[in-house]
Amino acid sequence: MKILLVGKTGLLDLPVISEMIARGMLQKSAPLFELKVSKENTIIDYLIRGVHV
Repeated sequence: MKILLVGKTGLLDLPVISEMIARGMLQKSAPLFELKVSKENTIIDYLIRGVHV
């Protein structure tokens, strides 16, 4: 199932994917790298926090 979804999903598919993860049909993906934000740049910090919500 995971192979079929790669590159073919968008933000509109997020509720369906979340439901599939909740039902155990898909595994939740792991981040590829740790996101590190410098506290010196508050604008970038604000933007990144908005994306992660």
